[in-house]
Amino acid sequence: GGLQQIIEAMQFHDSDDRVQSCGCGALANLAVSDFNKQLISGSGGIRVVLEAMHRHPRNICVQIDGLGTLWNLSKIESYLYAMVDLGASKIIERTVWLYLEDEAIQSLGRKLLAMMTRIE
Repeated sequence: GGLQQIIEAMQFHDSDDRVQSCGCGALANLAVSDFNKQLISGSGGIRVVLEAMHRHPRNICVQIDGLGTLWNLSKIESYLYAMVDLGASKIIERTVWLYLEDEAIQSLGRKLLAMMTRIE
């Protein structure tokens, strides 16, 4: 349904930061239920969010909502492992470094990095 369409739109319009921002925001909001977490992960959503964060480092909305999506997904350990396998640590470290003044990015980014460090 709609979740798959969000991921496909993000894949198709990967250079459009507005699509990436809206997509990351929608996925962050949807990733609060375990059912949606499974759909997001199974549809390649973790990779799509990380690619959006990688391609659009100067778009704060992509970064905040990307971190929000990853944070919500990280509650399930297997998704945390998937993030590590996809190179999330390096992307999150760059985001934290680029946005030193943003409290939300610092908080979420550092929490995610701490969780990833424990399993790497």
